[in-house]
Amino acid sequence: SSQGSSSNGASLPRKRARQDPSGKDGEQPSRNKKRSDSGSGSTAAQRFLACPYWKREPQRSRDCCKLKLKRIRDVKQHLHRRHTPGFYCEVCYAIFPDDDSHQDHILLSQCRRQPNTQLDGISHAQQRALSRKSNPSLTEEEQWFDIWKILFPAFQHPFSAYIDAELSADLCLFREHWQRTGHEVLLDTLRRHG
Repeated sequence: SSQGSSSNGASLPRKRARQDPSGKDGEQPSRNKKRSDSGSGSTAAQRFLACPYWKREPQRSRDCCKLKLKRIRDVKQHLHRRHTPGFYCEVCYAIFPDDDSHQDHILLSQCRRQPNTQLDGISHAQQRALSRKSNPSLTEEEQWFDIWKILFPAFQHPFSAYIDAELSADLCLFREHWQRTGHEVLLDTLRRHG
């Protein structure tokens, strides 16, 4: 039963899920300690999905590499909470801390879009696309690549949707770089010295 009962037989509401002190429920930072799963007997390491912003711009989204995003919905929740500005101007893409400053900016009607200006985060249209249910016939990684296409349509998706949360951020960056360019580096080296 999802509800407990007291000694007098009355139903008690189910307790809310515990939230970590930073308020990032569903987003678990890596502890760099391996926990033993005594119940399953399995020694296979669990794979974690990466934040697409970390894969795209690792230096700007450095903290995102510490997250343990286990499911596609965790990725979407993280994107909504950490990469979606609450208030922004759809003309100049300025981001505002609250609705009042946003409304003041809109009422002034003095902004213009500058060439090559992009929103620092997820737009309303992208958020609507992300809120749609993922295609269940796709693999988890293919669903993640669909998220990438929504966020960064002009860029080829990375080699993998996953991150090794047990590695340091720098080693994760190196691995990602090598997976993307290592083949070309090896071919170039073989051509020159081959």
